[in-house]
Amino acid sequence: RTGREPDCMADLHPEEDERTLKKRLQRKIEHTDTTRREASTVKGALAELHVQHLRAEEDAKNQFIQAAGRVKRAADQDRAKLQAKRAAANDKEAELVALRARLAELQERKSERMGELEGQRRERARAATRSA
Repeated sequence: RTGREPDCMADLHPEEDERTLKKRLQRKIEHTDTTRREASTVKGALAELHVQHLRAEEDAKNQFIQAAGRVKRAADQDRAKLQAKRAAANDKEAELVALRARLAELQERKSERMGELEGQRRERARAATRSA
């Protein structure tokens, strides 16, 4: 014997008759059955709590994954918008460079034309002075 199981013989009293012993045995059986039912109920409750815990963890994980996905999509959209703005700014910069080059070209042509007109005016002034 390990010392853990109850000593059934210690519970026996010589003065008890068979009927009393049967009643005591029935009560012990009922108590054991009740204890088993309670243990089963507790096990069931623990199992349900475990399932609830696992569901809560899974829900939290899914919510985190969804939130991370939303953040990633928002970041991707912002990145795309920024790239579009950069491309537009680069286009405007290229346009501005082209306009500056065209302006320089037109100013050069204007300067040349003004020089030509000034030369023609001087020629006329000299021609008018000679003929007078």
